[in-house]
Amino acid sequence: MIIHKTLAIARAKRNGGLNLIDLEILEAHVPDNASWIIKAIMQHRDDIHQNQVWLEMLNAPKFSMKKMYMAVYDRAQSVVWRTLFYGNMARPRAPVNLWLACHERLATRDRLHKYGSTDTTRYCFCNADETQQRLMCNCSETKGIWRKILEWIHTN
Repeated sequence: MIIHKTLAIARAKRNGGLNLIDLEILEAHVPDNASWIIKAIMQHRDDIHQNQVWLEMLNAPKFSMKKMYMAVYDRAQSVVWRTLFYGNMARPRAPVNLWLACHERLATRDRLHKYGSTDTTRYCFCNADETQQRLMCNCSETKGIWRKILEWIHTN
């Protein structure tokens, strides 16, 4: 019965399936030289095979993506500071700036000077070199600004 239901899931969506054409992925071996993302995906595949909700979905008349997502969603990965950029009143470009900051690609004066775009590297608040570290946390002036921003969006 499970094999029959699995094949039904593989049918096209218009025929009542989930359009999972190649079911060999469910049984495929992960090669040692696979990338980290493939290994992570395949690890989740193995975890899902042992998940009780997955087994229920195989026997259910209709597959519920929401139930499956909630079964595998790892609530332990939620961090307190996620509301700093998501789920608040920030402008849409805030996540882009967060990405730039995490990858040390902000257009600070030291970076602009390295590319010849500016002739000074001095930071306007403390007269030291303007680096990302100084901009984000090493300057007493910007620490106060960040503290007020965090208070404003109710994050400790």
